[in-house]
Amino acid sequence: MLQYFLREYDVVSKFAVHPHTKKPISRELHAAMIQESTRFWAIDAEHTLFLAALDQHYHSADFMASPDLQRGLQRISEDYLSTLPDNVPRYRTFRHLTSYASSYYSYPWCQAMAGFIWSECFQSRPLDRHTGERYREHILAPGSSGNEWRRIEHMIGFKPSVQDLAEGLSRP
Repeated sequence: MLQYFLREYDVVSKFAVHPHTKKPISRELHAAMIQESTRFWAIDAEHTLFLAALDQHYHSADFMASPDLQRGLQRISEDYLSTLPDNVPRYRTFRHLTSYASSYYSYPWCQAMAGFIWSECFQSRPLDRHTGERYREHILAPGSSGNEWRRIEHMIGFKPSVQDLAEGLSRP
């Protein structure tokens, strides 16, 4: 959710100040930083999908019947990547397959929820105190306990559909 607040100049200008002059960040610099941060979003999305597909392949019955890491990597790379790395043994760097798989399963889900909550609650008034307090009470305070759907429903006032969340994922 923080990335949405950081896209709002009125929010960022409250704390992004020059250490000596105390002047807030310029609108131009803020806009340039946002543009730079989203420049390669498609590559990041492609890589996320690739990792999820590779993980699914490595845990499939087909792979278990004929476990060949290199052949599986090559096939999934060809199916999911727009550019193929030459002579790079990528499978040697897949520590996240055992330590951080949530980056390509739960992170897109969280991005969708955050995008939807942002558009429903904060987009028109990102500095609204009442909305921020509701967000703290219904989303942040419970942590990872409870039913996420119910917490979102309490936050926004209605139960979102899967379509709503898919639209949230498509937002920058």
